[in-house]
Amino acid sequence: MLPQRTHHAVVTTALRAPLAVILVETVPPAADEVLVKVEYVASTPLNVHQVFGLGFREQKEKAYQELATFPEYLLGKRTALIEMQVPDGFKLQEAVTLPSNFVTVFHTVTKDLGIPLPWPPPHNATPDHAQNNFSIWGGSSSVGLFPLQILRYYGSRNLIAVASKANHELLLSLGSTPYIRPS
Repeated sequence: MLPQRTHHAVVTTALRAPLAVILVETVPPAADEVLVKVEYVASTPLNVHQVFGLGFREQKEKAYQELATFPEYLLGKRTALIEMQVPDGFKLQEAVTLPSNFVTVFHTVTKDLGIPLPWPPPHNATPDHAQNNFSIWGGSSSVGLFPLQILRYYGSRNLIAVASKANHELLLSLGSTPYIRPS
């Protein structure tokens, strides 16, 4: 029997309590799993989503997640993992926020607005929402850039992104509808 390994996890121990660091068991991966070392974590409000299918295999691991942990290691199914490259011009600690922004927008569009975004998107199909008007306030913000690109990818054509004049060219290059503010 191999010696038991542990790793650190940041946890909330109670509502409104300060964060704590505890040692948790490092469960070895099964044949169809990988153990992923977590270098950076982006926290979203209430940590509603667990991104990219990384999950817990055993009940004892799940208990740590219920404490809203940020473990040093996560188990993931080999088939569920998406290999991502750090985009050019980003540091790893900046790139870690990108999935959170993507999930925030994807959830908002599909759940709050009720717009279906199937994966993979239907080939050569015009979605029902293609001609709807969308206004994206703060279009050049870290989250604001995502609805513009996601909705455009899924066929929307009337996307008005609101931002300062200095960001207009960027927004137009990403698919924002040209808009001239009346005098």
